[in-house]
Amino acid sequence: MLKNYFKVAIRNLLRHKAYSLINILGLSIGLTCCLLLFIYVQDELSYDKFHTKSDRIYRLKYEINGFNLARSPLPIAPHLTEFFPEIENAARLYNRDASVEVRDEAGNKKQFEENRVFFADSTIQDIFSFNYVAGNPKTMLKSPYSVVLVEEAATKYFGDENPIGKTIYLAGNHPFNVTGVIKDFPIGFSSPKYFVAASSTSTTE
Repeated sequence: MLKNYFKVAIRNLLRHKAYSLINILGLSIGLTCCLLLFIYVQDELSYDKFHTKSDRIYRLKYEINGFNLARSPLPIAPHLTEFFPEIENAARLYNRDASVEVRDEAGNKKQFEENRVFFADSTIQDIFSFNYVAGNPKTMLKSPYSVVLVEEAATKYFGDENPIGKTIYLAGNHPFNVTGVIKDFPIGFSSPKYFVAASSTSTTE
């Protein structure tokens, strides 16, 4: 019986070639669009899900003159926990491009142009989930001019050497002490970073 159904279907396809082609193409395009839409939505919903507190992490947005920006003025964060007791913690992330310089013991210099440099409050460690490779998680970003590298950056700057305690220079004259190394960030991280420097640095300059 099933064999006869296939025979009839094939005969109809061959008899009405143009009609069959239109239907097959329409079905194929429809299924492809549905699949691509499903993959896109799944990817969008997967961001930041690897954090253990992902269900309680929120990103503030700022609206000005009808424009919605996925950012907010830096002075807001310190006051959030003061005025809103339901907010447990807050951290600021500030992205900027930077020229990075690494010097060896002989005085030789290597320079890199980076666009994934973030300044962040030390409270970022209480909000996001990082996989620590080296350094003390409790003190990594406590001091001004401290910096935490991802493994990719640590290898890029220092090779196989232990980067803890070494110095990198931003803009050629601002020394930052490497206090920690963390695993490279997953693709689903909404704020990809090459390394994170203490935001308290900006208050000392």
